[in-house]
Amino acid sequence: KNPFVFYIDAEWGVAQVFPDGTRFPAQMAVGASRSEELAYQNGYVIASECKALGFSIVGSPVLDINLNYKNPIISTRAFSDDTDLVIKLGRAYVQGIQDAGVIPCGKHYPGHGDTAVDSHMSMPIVTRDRDSLMNIELRPYKELAKEMWGVMTAHIAFPALAEKGEENLPATLSRKIIYGILREEFGYDGLIISDSLT
Repeated sequence: KNPFVFYIDAEWGVAQVFPDGTRFPAQMAVGASRSEELAYQNGYVIASECKALGFSIVGSPVLDINLNYKNPIISTRAFSDDTDLVIKLGRAYVQGIQDAGVIPCGKHYPGHGDTAVDSHMSMPIVTRDRDSLMNIELRPYKELAKEMWGVMTAHIAFPALAEKGEENLPATLSRKIIYGILREEFGYDGLIISDSLT
C-alpha cells in the first residue's frame, strides 16, 4: 500500500506536465462533439496514463459554465456555456476517470465561468444572485455530488452564497459555501481540495 497520494493537473493529459505524454483536445472540443462516449474515453485514458505514472488524483474535469467571453482563464477549458451539457459530459468524464481507479477533482467549485479575472492573480467577485448561481454554476456539483469522488475549490468570492461576515472571503475559506452548501445541502462526502495557492 502506497502511503503517498500524488496529484497532477491533467485536463488535457499528462502532457500538461510531462511533454512526452499524450496530448488530448481541450474540453471545449469534447463539448463540441456532444458525445458522452468521447467524454468517457477522454477521462478514462487520461486517468490511465496518470495512474501509470503513479498519480492517484487528477485535477479534472473542469465543470465551469463558460459564461463570460472576457474570462482570461477558463475559455476552452470548459465543456460549454450550457449547464445541462456540462453536467452530461462531466458525468461521463468523471465516470471514465473513476473507472480507471483515479480520483477526479471537478473544478472550480462553486464556479469560475463568469469571471473576468484570473484567480491566480487576484480574487474575482461574482455578484449574481443566489438563485441564478444555484441554477447555473452550482448545478453540476449538485447533480454529481453523490457520484464524484473529488472537488476542487475556487478562490473566488460569492457574496450571495456566503454567510454574514464571509462575503469578502474566497469560496475556499467560506464555511457556508464549502460545508453548508456542498456538504450539507448537496450531500457531498468526497475529497475536497484547494485550487493552487500560488
